[in-house]
Amino acid sequence: MNKTLNYYNENAKEYFDKTVTVSMSEKYDSFLKRLSKGSLILDLGCGSGRDSLYFIKNGYKVTAVEGSSELSTLASDYIGQPVQNIDFVDIKDVDVYDGIWACASLLHLEKSVFSEMLLKLREALKSDGVMYISLKIGKDFATYEGDRFFTYYTKETLYQLLKEANLDIIDEYTTSDGLNRDIEWINLIVNK
Repeated sequence: MNKTLNYYNENAKEYFDKTVTVSMSEKYDSFLKRLSKGSLILDLGCGSGRDSLYFIKNGYKVTAVEGSSELSTLASDYIGQPVQNIDFVDIKDVDVYDGIWACASLLHLEKSVFSEMLLKLREALKSDGVMYISLKIGKDFATYEGDRFFTYYTKETLYQLLKEANLDIIDEYTTSDGLNRDIEWINLIVNK
């Protein structure tokens, strides 16, 4: 993971510029229709802060978290509030969030760590909370793409991991990549 964080620290401005304007409206609608205005959302791996800013502007409270110190700084400036620079595995909240937004962030974790994170995130959700997760879909494998680590899942493996974490899928859809790459994404909304 350090190599991946180093990549984001060294390429923070380029990554920010490339992702800050990607349209996410379909994904926002699917997630936010399950939350009341004023709900507290954890934006896990907020990157540029694009999603956090959208949530804030639309009447939600946001706790933004980013593992890259450089992206945390850029995102803090962009959204107008502090972004916590912490490692995902250091999340220890219990029954705090109405919603968790994990857009293209959990895919950087090894499968065993991903399983542990699902349990931690389940604990961080309130009893009626919902979580959005997006991952690259394909064969079950992990690899470095350049200097970034990615884990890919088949739908079957992902369903099993969610079941083991006692999370129920309430919505699922696939999308193409917002950066015009030949990548298919699975988008899931789950709850306790």
